[in-house]
Amino acid sequence: MAPVDFSAISDTQTLLPGPSGIKQLKGFQVTQKEMMNSVCVHRPCGKQGSCVPLLLDHADMVNCTSGGPGHMKCAITCQRGFALQANSGKYLRPIQKEILLTCSSGHWDRIVSCMPLDCGVPHPSLVNYATFSCSEGTDFLKRCSVSCVPPAKLQGLNPWLTCLEDGLWSLPEAYCKLECDAPPVIPNASLLLPPCLQHNHDVGSVCRYECKPGYYAVPSADSKVRSNFLKIQCLEGGIWEQGSCIPVVCEPPSPVFEGMYECTNGFELNSQCMLNCNQESGRRPILCTKEGLWTEEFKLCENLQGECPPPPSELNFVEYKCEQGYGIVVTGAESF
Repeated sequence: MAPVDFSAISDTQTLLPGPSGIKQLKGFQVTQKEMMNSVCVHRPCGKQGSCVPLLLDHADMVNCTSGGPGHMKCAITCQRGFALQANSGKYLRPIQKEILLTCSSGHWDRIVSCMPLDCGVPHPSLVNYATFSCSEGTDFLKRCSVSCVPPAKLQGLNPWLTCLEDGLWSLPEAYCKLECDAPPVIPNASLLLPPCLQHNHDVGSVCRYECKPGYYAVPSADSKVRSNFLKIQCLEGGIWEQGSCIPVVCEPPSPVFEGMYECTNGFELNSQCMLNCNQESGRRPILCTKEGLWTEEFKLCENLQGECPPPPSELNFVEYKCEQGYGIVVTGAESF
């Protein structure tokens, strides 16, 4: 709102009470629109080139000293809960309640007014991971409450901020702390540390699990070693990192053995595989262990004999394809 300058009012014009307490000139009418968009700054009338003391609404004290007909200084102090505002409608920064104005040759160096103090909505950096509720408003001595954004939790007993007379909010007596709740239940695993069952774990806390028999922890990207133990950490976002225990499985035998063996439970833990040889050779079952390894190597039966018949006559060629990283070698010829 722009101040209204009354410095040009002549001695014969007087100020009368107007609507809503605003003073208006005799013979003039202040419209509703002007009332809403203007702020009256009262100046006593004086002769051209002379300085007269200022009259401001909500001023607690105006102390003026004259240095002659065309020179004057006025020290202005606003009432409690009010602050000095410039002609642009913005508060003087830093927030001020007192100012010294100088008049020279009948002109004041600036136009100011005492306006209600407003701290504005608290800045998010005042309390991290929080939101503010200011149902009372943001004026002087009004309060805003602090609420934490989940999963952050409020620490402290006083969640209120108060707008102070310097235009700043009071220092917070509470803060929002990012914590993790109790760690998750991981299937096929047992929690090793009983304190981990509690809530409110600080960021960086670690909880450990042991996988049940027949399962192992999924190895991290930088490790290929199988382990029965698993650890998860409370991350900065207030959540636990992922972790799981998966079944132990042995590598399937080479395709060359396809159809030559039978297993009790596929390739899973404790499964027993037997090679189907024509004659009993006294071989023992091959067992899948908890390390995911077979107890013995799969080998062709010793009494295995025979040869493949020639390819069908209607085929003009036989195509061979090697796995990636391997090439075909023909005796007496270069690899290709």
